[in-house]
Amino acid sequence: MNQDSPYITQVNGRTATTDDLAPLAFAGHAHFTALQVTGGRVRGLDLHLERLRSASEEL
Repeated sequence: MNQDSPYITQVNGRTATTDDLAPLAFAGHAHFTALQVTGGRVRGLDLHLERLRSASEEL
């Protein structure tokens, strides 16, 4: 299940493989988030982080 991907994926700040990510897809007690980085910046980062914090508190 290890395949090269053009995307950077991390779990807890460490590079993740598809084998690392597969169990998370079926755990039922997590959420997924993604950011688009353009020119080294994330548009609306403060809003994204607030949504992430709020969703994490709900879990």
